Amino acid sequence: MKDTGADAKAGLRAHGRRLFSWLAVMAVGAFLCGAPADAQTVDPALLRQLQRAQAEQGPLHQPSPVDQAREESLREPMMRDAAAPTTTRAAPYPEPLSRLELDYQKRTGQEIRQYGYDLFASPAQPSTGMVGRIADDYVLGVGDEVVLILHGSTERAVTTAVDREGRIIVEGLPPITAAGRTFGEVRDEIEARTSKAFIGTEAFVSLGGLRQLSVYVVGEVKRPGLYRLTSLSTALDALTAAGGVNRSGSLRKIKIVTGSQTRILDLYRLMDGQGGDLRLSDGARIVVPVIGGTAAVYGEVLRPGIYELPTEGNSAKELLAFAGGTIRPTGYAYVLTRVGAEGHQQVETLANLNGRVADGDIYNVGLRRDVWVGAVELLGHVRAPGIRSIGESPTLSALLGDVETFKDYPYLLFGAIETTDPVSRARVLEPFSPEKVLFGGADRKLRDKDRVILFGRSDIDFLSASSTRRVVLTGSYTPTPMPGEKVAQRCMPLDELARLVGDTRSERYATAVRAVFSQLDVTKVEEAADIEAARQQREAAQISAEARIDSNGRKVVTRDEFGAREMDVQGKTQAPDQNQDDPMCPKVYRAVANLLPFTLEYVASADGAVRTPGVYPLAEATSVGSLIAAAGGATFGADYGTIEVQSSTANGTPGMRQRVDGRATDLATVTIGPAGGIRLNTVYRAEEGGAVLLSGEFKHPGVYSIKRGEKLSELIERAGGLSDQAYPYGAVFTRNRVKEAQQAGLQRTARELNAGLATAALKNREMSADVLMAAQKLAESIATVDMVGRVVIEADPRVLAERPDLDTALEGGDEIHIPKRPNYVLLIGDVLNPGALQFVAGKSVKAYLREGGGIQSTADDDRIFVVYPNGAAKPVKLSSWGFNTGVMVPPGTAIVVPKDVQPIDTLNLVKDISTIIGQLAVSAASIAVISR
Repeated sequence: MKDTGADAKAGLRAHGRRLFSWLAVMAVGAFLCGAPADAQTVDPALLRQLQRAQAEQGPLHQPSPVDQAREESLREPMMRDAAAPTTTRAAPYPEPLSRLELDYQKRTGQEIRQYGYDLFASPAQPSTGMVGRIADDYVLGVGDEVVLILHGSTERAVTTAVDREGRIIVEGLPPITAAGRTFGEVRDEIEARTSKAFIGTEAFVSLGGLRQLSVYVVGEVKRPGLYRLTSLSTALDALTAAGGVNRSGSLRKIKIVTGSQTRILDLYRLMDGQGGDLRLSDGARIVVPVIGGTAAVYGEVLRPGIYELPTEGNSAKELLAFAGGTIRPTGYAYVLTRVGAEGHQQVETLANLNGRVADGDIYNVGLRRDVWVGAVELLGHVRAPGIRSIGESPTLSALLGDVETFKDYPYLLFGAIETTDPVSRARVLEPFSPEKVLFGGADRKLRDKDRVILFGRSDIDFLSASSTRRVVLTGSYTPTPMPGEKVAQRCMPLDELARLVGDTRSERYATAVRAVFSQLDVTKVEEAADIEAARQQREAAQISAEARIDSNGRKVVTRDEFGAREMDVQGKTQAPDQNQDDPMCPKVYRAVANLLPFTLEYVASADGAVRTPGVYPLAEATSVGSLIAAAGGATFGADYGTIEVQSSTANGTPGMRQRVDGRATDLATVTIGPAGGIRLNTVYRAEEGGAVLLSGEFKHPGVYSIKRGEKLSELIERAGGLSDQAYPYGAVFTRNRVKEAQQAGLQRTARELNAGLATAALKNREMSADVLMAAQKLAESIATVDMVGRVVIEADPRVLAERPDLDTALEGGDEIHIPKRPNYVLLIGDVLNPGALQFVAGKSVKAYLREGGGIQSTADDDRIFVVYPNGAAKPVKLSSWGFNTGVMVPPGTAIVVPKDVQPIDTLNLVKDISTIIGQLAVSAASIAVISR
């Protein structure tokens, strides 16, 4: 026994000193607050002394004797003896398969593990201390510490241990027998004796440190040996301290040997909450034997695994219960695989689960028939897709209900039913018209397991997307990566379509590509470079394709390369009805096999003056008015008087073509079927599309709209004529079509130059690398030159009045600039002093060159030419008498002296390069004239 009364008194005295120090500080504070202003001072030495005393005395906290006793007991070694390693377990990793698991996986073909061994997978250590209040039923033994705190007339704390005779000795009390009794009984006796021995004193009894146990853990554990645990530790704590049970060890037949008594621990019962844990006593031995018989359960069960069989054996029903039971309540078949006497495996389907389980048995639990009965499925562009009872929805009309079944922007001219052919039992697709089911009285009886597919606007727009047309045209599919993606995601329906087109090579999908003129007409493309350029232009144009606004003006549907995107009028993009993981494919085509090729077989075309030209599937003969509405309606200015309707025959081949006057005919009575087509023309308008820009020396410059075929002289007259300073001979007339043609010509020339450069390099292996590099850079520069698109015209109103044949017909986008009359002549190229010289009437080319310092030694004097202010060019040839005197030099003329290209004569490309340089020089001269 340790008498801690003196320690308790010392603690009380220390507590009093601290209290006095705090009271002193408070008194000084009160004195300072209550003193007059002139007396509010205190000796600094006194303050420092008070602070020093407070710091030396420490915090105002008296530790509990119970906590002190427990902390002291925890300082003693409790895990293993000194010879055993004390390293902690590493973080859990999946253990390698045991030989038993490998054998079962080989027999079942399934990944299956032994049940229960994950109990020891956590790196947590076993319980070594005491946390919280000890239960009253705890049985005391030799070595347990009891803490007694007396409060009242007698103040002291006593910590005493149960001695070897099983007693507790407390000063002032008779010995109390404790060993073998519960803590609650001993506590009650101490309290009763204290109340008699010490008048006016209460006793508070707690347990401090617990006695230590030495336990041997042997057998199939990871770290067998001697372990020291507390008296509260259990067999599970001991097994955890030993690293857990090996997969070759038993979980159901663990022996706990105490003296001559042996108990069996079944961890299966413990994990299922059926059996309590077993307490340990000092000197106990835990023996883990080798695993006994096993059986496996896999398939449609909640907890497939390999299970150890108990000594008394299991029925198949009990084994299935260990596996958690089946996922569904009923409808299963049970297949038993049992090893025979000679090692062969016998397979048997069980009628019931009453039989006994043998070592090595395998039970496969599978569904008898995983099928729907009495159900139909609704999927696609609907608000609530899913399974419906065929009893409640025996027909299409009952299944569809009304238009509220659909999401926004439905397509009602075509739907599909995936059904089972009653003879061949094959799954086939059949078309139907939702419009006629909802509004026309058409109906159809549904069969068991039918799937009804409905389409939305985005699903139909995908049929006209360039990716779909490309597959139909070429029979091949190469996905294009989305912006920001390195690897393109494949659209499986397009893969499916490409295979069918490539295998058949028929006119099966001719209508799918005839309706909308595609900028990517691969049948007319001859070179791979042209294909790539056309693809890029097509995709850029497709993103900004035309839009459709619905009747209520709330939404806009824009069709692009990857289907439809819905946007509201503020421009906020809504999520399209597509799978985010595969944005090129509307998910309805991925949900049903061969749906995309099937839908394309039934398309009809809508072209011309409709808001969304393209192809639209029709289940049967449909009114022309419905098809026009599906195409977004007619555009403003559509000519209803000349609607062209092409019908089709019963087998889908084109039929006769007729013109329908929509103003005098009800379009609901004119029908069109699959493989047909309609075209709405636009009312002919006299106005030219676009406008013409007039700038410079017009009396009224600006932007003018024009009528078709309007002449330049007419527009000049509308602009009030030319000013007095105008120089019509220098008129700059540019046209977009000409610019595009020039640009295409330069790109073609650059390709030809590269091809010629490669040929020349192969023929002449001694060619300088610098020459090749310079020629290659020239080709690259040519391909990037921005051409002007200038056309040489006559713009003088007086000349046009005399020569009407020179009067140019205008187009939308034309630009006309009339400069002021210049007083200079330009020198460009290889001259000593290029620049602008003052114009002198009658002055020759030779005189202007002489005034500019003459030509340089690197100049090509055989190819000198002049560019007149109107953009025309003329060569200046040498004669024996000097320069050609027939060359006129009006004001604003540019004299161009090109550089000699003799250093690359060996390339046999001098002629081509010289021509290119000449073209670029003309363009440069024209630009120079415009800029001035």
